[in-house]
Amino acid sequence: MTAVPERPRAVAFDVVETLFSLEPVRQRLQGLGLPAGALEHWFASFLRDAMALSASAVFTPFRAVAAANLAVFLSRHGVEPSEERVDGVLSGFAELDAHDDVRRWKLFPEPYLHTAAELGLRPAELAMVAVHAWDVHGAKQAGLMTGWADRLEGRWNAAMTPPDVTGSGLVEVVAGLVD
Repeated sequence: MTAVPERPRAVAFDVVETLFSLEPVRQRLQGLGLPAGALEHWFASFLRDAMALSASAVFTPFRAVAAANLAVFLSRHGVEPSEERVDGVLSGFAELDAHDDVRRWKLFPEPYLHTAAELGLRPAELAMVAVHAWDVHGAKQAGLMTGWADRLEGRWNAAMTPPDVTGSGLVEVVAGLVD
């Protein structure tokens, strides 16, 4: 673990896979006959599509992107993507609607900067903690301090800007940011 030269005034956390596990979604996919590894493939595909939409200046809410991508994913795996099946899988997520003034998915600077502004902080006074290297990279590019827990990916992606603090779990990472 590395220490940061200046402590943040606030720490924000990514939610999906950083604060909670997607295992309930995995179980729902397996209930449709898909293998255990289907979750990782579907979730990566879903994130790719969300970022592609955002990069082309099209905002689509989380559930709409997830449902459309899941329908394609199920079809590719020989499962009829009925509305009932798609809803059954997606009900594993808590529905979090974005505020009307945050129309970009993370990786673009706006969500990170919006969080800092809502807290009345300069970006450099806010730290972002996540288990995804791409998310930490996005926060770092927006000027935030960053922390990365290696429990999901195991190894830092060297193509991304390194985090200020790395650790094996959230407690260790946060301690490195605030101690």
